[in-house]
Amino acid sequence: MKRINYIGLMTLMALATAPTYAVGAVNETIFTYDKEGAEKDLYGIQRLVRTDVAMLLKNPALVGYEIVGVSVDVPSKEGCSVDPVGTAFLTTVLQVEGEDNLPDLQEISGEIVNYGTEENPELRLDLTFDEPYTLTEDGVYVGYSLTVTACKGWTKKYPIVTVCDIEAPQSFMVHTNKGQSTLPQKYPEWTDLNPEERQALAMRVILRGEEASPSAVLEAKQTLYVAPGQEGNVFMTLTNGGACEINSIEYSYTTPDGQRISGDLTLDEPLAAQAGVSVTLDPAFVAPSVTGQYEIPVAVTKINGTPVEDFVEKPLSMEVVPFLPVHRPLIEDYTGLWCGYCPEVYVMCHQMADKYGKDFLSMEYHVNDNLQSVATENLPSDSYGLPKVYMGDRENTINYANMESLWTVERRTLAPADVEVSLYWNDEEHKTLRAESKVKFVYSDPEADYMMAYALVEDDMSSPEWKQRNYFYDKTLTGPYWDLFCGKGYNVSDIVYEGVIVNYPDPKGIDGSLPSDIVGEEEYKHDTLLALADATCKYSADVSSTGKYLIKDAGKLRVIALLIDGKTGNVCNAATTGYSADAPLYSDYVSDVRGVSDSAEAVCVEDIYYSIDGERLSSVPERGLYIRVSKMSDGTVNARKVLK
Repeated sequence: MKRINYIGLMTLMALATAPTYAVGAVNETIFTYDKEGAEKDLYGIQRLVRTDVAMLLKNPALVGYEIVGVSVDVPSKEGCSVDPVGTAFLTTVLQVEGEDNLPDLQEISGEIVNYGTEENPELRLDLTFDEPYTLTEDGVYVGYSLTVTACKGWTKKYPIVTVCDIEAPQSFMVHTNKGQSTLPQKYPEWTDLNPEERQALAMRVILRGEEASPSAVLEAKQTLYVAPGQEGNVFMTLTNGGACEINSIEYSYTTPDGQRISGDLTLDEPLAAQAGVSVTLDPAFVAPSVTGQYEIPVAVTKINGTPVEDFVEKPLSMEVVPFLPVHRPLIEDYTGLWCGYCPEVYVMCHQMADKYGKDFLSMEYHVNDNLQSVATENLPSDSYGLPKVYMGDRENTINYANMESLWTVERRTLAPADVEVSLYWNDEEHKTLRAESKVKFVYSDPEADYMMAYALVEDDMSSPEWKQRNYFYDKTLTGPYWDLFCGKGYNVSDIVYEGVIVNYPDPKGIDGSLPSDIVGEEEYKHDTLLALADATCKYSADVSSTGKYLIKDAGKLRVIALLIDGKTGNVCNAATTGYSADAPLYSDYVSDVRGVSDSAEAVCVEDIYYSIDGERLSSVPERGLYIRVSKMSDGTVNARKVLK
C-alpha cells in the first residue's frame, strides 16, 4: 500500500474549507499515529459485517483546535472488498442502539476514492465534517465505518489499517454489527483493543487552529511515591503544541512550601513539529520533608532553551511515604515443554532479567509436562491456554507482548511492604533449606490479611531429554535469545531454563505467617523449611513421571518469598535469596550472631562478614549493605548492619 501524499491531502482539505476562514489566519495540521517509518498492519474479523472504529482524541496541546475532517486509507486485498460508501463520525461517548453505532455529534458519508490506478489502486476515504468541532479538555471520539462485502479465504486482516507497537488506551476502539454472518456478534459493545493488540488506528484527523507559539504540556501517567526529602522519578507524557520541533525542555514545579524548582531534559529523539504528538519521559522531582499527599503543579517553561509564553500547568499527584519499599512485581509464567508459543515469554523474561538484574523476578509453573511441581488443583491461577502470564493480579493475565512496559510502570507503584529473604541449610546433610523473611509495612493496618509464601526454584536447569515445542522455527525475529528458536527445529533441545519451580507447598500463602494487626515501619519475621525430597513431579497424567525427583543441581536452588494479600489472593511484592551453594548452615549462623553486646570494655578479636542474604563473605565489601559480626574478647558477639 502506497503512502499518502500529505501535501496533496492538505491542499485538498484547505480548498474544501477555505471559504470559512481568512487566508493566513489559521494553521492546519494532521494528528495521526502513522508517523514516518511506522510499522503498519491490517485488522478485521473475517466476516461480512460493518466495522466501526474510533480513537479518543484527548490531548491538552490540542485544546482549542478544530476538527475539520478525516482521511482513511482503505487497503486493497485480493478477493476482499468494502462498500464504496464509508462514514466518519464524532461523538462524546461511544454507544450503540441495537446493532448500530450511535454517535451524538456528527456522522457524514462519502465515497471511497481511488487516487492510484486500476492496476495499483490507492483507495482513500476523505471526509469533511459539516461543522468544525472545537476540541475541549474532555476530548472527543473520532471514528469511521466500513462495511465488508467480500472477504476471501481465512484472512482476518481486513479492512482496518493500524499502526503497530503503540501504547495508547482507546486508540483502537472497535464495534461490529452482525451483518450477514451466522456467528454471534463479535463486538456488540465498543471494545478497546489497544491493550491487547498494541495497535492504534492509522486514521489521519485534520485539525485547524490559530497560529501558536512554541508550547508543550507535561502530564503524569501515574502517582509519584517518594520518601521524605528524596528525589523520585515518574513517567510523564510530553505533548507538543505543534509550533516547532522539540529537542529539549525545561520543566518547573512549585513545592508545597512555595519554592519553584526547575529541571532539564534532553530528548533521545526530536519530537516532531506537530500538534498532539507525544513521548514518554521520566523527569525527577524532589519531595517535601513531611509525609502526606500533595498536588504539584508542573509546566514546561522552556523549549529548546527558549522561554514558553503562557505555559500550562498540570497537577502531579505525589505521595510522600515514611519509607519507599523496593517493589519487585513478580512475573508468574505458566508454561510447558509442549507449548509452541511459550518460547516468546522465555525470551522476554531472559531479556528483562539481563536488563534489570535482581529487581526483575519471574518464576515458571510448568503445566502438563514432567517438570510440573505444583498439582493442577493447587495452582493459584487459571492455567488453561498457555502461555499465561500473571503479574501481581492472579485473576487476570497480562498481555506478555506488553510485559516490559507494564512491569516498568507497576514497579513505580507503592508496594505495601518491603520484603527481604535469606537462605540457610537447616542440616549438615543439606537435605532441607530454611528461608527467613523480613517484612516491613509502610502503613499500619489493624485489619490486615497478609501472608507469606515461599517457592523453591532452580536456575540453569536443563536436560538433553527435554524437547521444547517451538512455533518460531520459521520466524526471523532478532534480539537476545531469539537465536535459540528462530531458524531452529520444531522441537528444540538443550534449552536452559531459569526460575523453574521445584517445590512450592503453599502457593496461596501460609495462614498465620503475618499478624492481622500491622504496625507501620515495624519489622516482621517468618521462616519456613523446604525439603529437597519434596521437589517431585506432580503431573498425574504421566505415571512414569509422577513422583520423579526434579532437582538437577542442588547448588542452583534459591527461594522466592512472596507477600500475598489474603483478601484478594494477589502478590503484593517479592524477593529472592542467593544460591543454595552459598548458603551457610543455620546453626553456624545462629551461633555467630547470638548474644549481641554493647560493652565498651570488650575488645573485638575477629570480624566476620555476611551478605544481607546470610552468605558468608571472604572479605569486607567495598560498597553496599552487609552484616559485620564482631567476636568480642568477653566471648559475646556483636552483629551490625553496615552500609558503605
